[in-house]
Amino acid sequence: RIYLEASQSLINHASSTHSNLTASGGQSAGARHGTDGTVKIIRPQVSALTFTTGTLTIDTDNAEINHSNGSFLAGTLEDKSVTLADGTVLNYKVCVFTADSISLGSGVLVNLIGKNALSMRTRNNGNLTLGTQLVANGGNAPDGTDPGIGKLGGFDGGREDHEGNGPGAGRKEYDGIRGGSAGYGGMGFSDGDATKGQTYGDALLSDLLGGSSGGGGDHDPGGAGGGAIELIAHGDGVLSLTASAKITVNGGDAYRSNNKGGGAGSGGAIRLQGGSISCLGTLEAKSSPTFALHAGGGGRIAIQTNGNLVLGSIALSGYRPGTLNISGATATSSLNFSSGT
Repeated sequence: RIYLEASQSLINHASSTHSNLTASGGQSAGARHGTDGTVKIIRPQVSALTFTTGTLTIDTDNAEINHSNGSFLAGTLEDKSVTLADGTVLNYKVCVFTADSISLGSGVLVNLIGKNALSMRTRNNGNLTLGTQLVANGGNAPDGTDPGIGKLGGFDGGREDHEGNGPGAGRKEYDGIRGGSAGYGGMGFSDGDATKGQTYGDALLSDLLGGSSGGGGDHDPGGAGGGAIELIAHGDGVLSLTASAKITVNGGDAYRSNNKGGGAGSGGAIRLQGGSISCLGTLEAKSSPTFALHAGGGGRIAIQTNGNLVLGSIALSGYRPGTLNISGATATSSLNFSSGT
């Protein structure tokens, strides 16, 4: 048995995931092997996420946030389900992290990993400030065999000769050879198939779903859908995205330009909520492939506030554009955009 407990900080310089700490049983020459023991690590948790430099790894599978300085915060995994338009029940999970306040400066490198959607929240009217980038784009198909891999709720690409994945999945070989593109906030290209590349969810993002994936072509797989990210400043807390901040949940691309290639994934989801919101940075939930013949549908961006609202650059482009929804009793009388789609 291995037991490690730290009262202030714990840094494993050999492995950030502690993979070098094992209690494996011995292996005999025969069939009677030793059973594994246990490894338990107890780390102190921070109450606020305030960083100006370093690397922050956010893992939505294991519900852990780890900073390169040893700081640690555990989250929770919430089981969710939604009934889709065709009556199908889709089960999914959202990884929720809650802190007194959150401030991630432009010098912080954020590494997002895991398959579950991400929600970062404050409590007790705490402020949430983002000055760095949160990137949860759907993966591009890396070769002619493997599909693009999704993260943070985005669905993996369809394999060659297979439909895409997710409620708005791209159609396989819509013309006998090419994979169709996926839908979400906007429709993808399905060549008339009313069951593929469709929109789903709602503009409010009542369900924090990621983007769907492109269908496989005769030769190549499809790109993955964009992920799903939610930022909430509790109560009267201020949600601020500085000019250097960027949240991207764009759809993934096919591996190459090929008349038998795969389809593009759709954009994902971004939801912002706060007492007031100042977003001077960039929000992207689009599909703009280089290789897939048709873009996937744009994703969804939902913003809720009862206070002042300032928006910067927003991109929701796709085969059909995604949705931008603004709700709440904001006193802001007009919105002016200088860039975006």
